Amino acid sequence: RQMLQATMSGAPLDDFRDGEETVSIVAREPEATRHLLSSVDSVYIPTDFGGSVPLSQVAKVVPVMEQGIEWRRDRLPTISVRATLPDGVQSNDVVTKMYNDMKDLRAGLAPGYKIEIQGGAEDSAESQASIAAKAPIMLAVIVILLMVQLQHFGKSMLVLATGPLGIIGAAAALLISGAPFGFVAILGVIALLGIIMRNSIILVDQIDQDIAAGMDRSE
Repeated sequence: RQMLQATMSGAPLDDFRDGEETVSIVAREPEATRHLLSSVDSVYIPTDFGGSVPLSQVAKVVPVMEQGIEWRRDRLPTISVRATLPDGVQSNDVVTKMYNDMKDLRAGLAPGYKIEIQGGAEDSAESQASIAAKAPIMLAVIVILLMVQLQHFGKSMLVLATGPLGIIGAAAALLISGAPFGFVAILGVIALLGIIMRNSIILVDQIDQDIAAGMDRSE
């Protein structure tokens, strides 16, 4: 086994020092024949009498097929397809197009076989789904906080209506930059809506204070 390891992967012999750098000296089969099965027959192995003989004299090398590594996901055998995208191409666009193009292929798969989207696209979809599921609760909490802060239904609805105005600028920025409307973009839009509504609350409160101080509404 050690001789086969030395032939294929190499056996360290010594270290060569060049100043502060150390270079390992490794002996192994030439690159042209390193991965050929015929080179295994010529591997010399040591004997009990101190000599060495070719492996072909004491054993017969027979190539056989062996079960490869089987990757599993959720305990199911899985084949993963990966790709590196060029600059300017969004992964979500590629994944969506490929998944739609494989509609006929997915419909014709045998029972027990399926094609699923995984990786970054899957994580993004799960994150967006979790946000969408909690959106009604988040909206209800915002309305309650506005009612408590402003003590007026009309003013609360006015402040709430200013939030979606930020989506116009966010959508334009995403279109110009070519960035996808993914999980990070959604978080940014939510933060932007919060900032806009906070500024609206401050503005409405300042207007109420000025009116209470005697200023005319037109001012």
